[in-house]
Amino acid sequence: MTVNLSKNQIEKFNLYKSQLKREWFFSPDGIHGLVHIERVLIYVLLLTDELNISERDIDLLCHCSLYHDIGRTNDYVDDNHGAESCKKLLNLNLNVPDREDDKDILNFIIKGHCINDAKAIGGISDYAISDIQRAVNLFKLFKDCDALDRVRVDLLDINYLRYEQSKKYISFAWDIFKNPHRLASLVY
Repeated sequence: MTVNLSKNQIEKFNLYKSQLKREWFFSPDGIHGLVHIERVLIYVLLLTDELNISERDIDLLCHCSLYHDIGRTNDYVDDNHGAESCKKLLNLNLNVPDREDDKDILNFIIKGHCINDAKAIGGISDYAISDIQRAVNLFKLFKDCDALDRVRVDLLDINYLRYEQSKKYISFAWDIFKNPHRLASLVY
């Protein structure tokens, strides 16, 4: 699959990538490190464009991309690393969306990205989110973006992708994982 990013997508990718810090990650060169974050960010930009997501929500999902794994302390299955990532982004006073509702959605997505959908969505009442459907849609979209990068551990199960549009990026996900120079050629 041939993928081309718009000038706006390239600028947005580079803006968010420039905010990444190696010291946020327990293993910045590992499977949940910087390159994983960059690929998830690419999937966010591609899928949000395809689904005509608002700029506000694109920015929210880009923030989720940056921070969703900063609370990891290992590379194993860890249902708690989303909650730890939320704590760490607060403790580090990292840049987050300005609107309170968006902050709550960001925390909901990051905390829930590593647990079962039903369990995560079942806990949405713990947040002061005014538009539940928006939050759930963004949560599912982000989980697809993160899931596409499971190719790096050969654990991508297309039956778990929530959006039909996500499935068309599977070959692209394999391509940029196996050929990292292709990712660089998209954004520079």
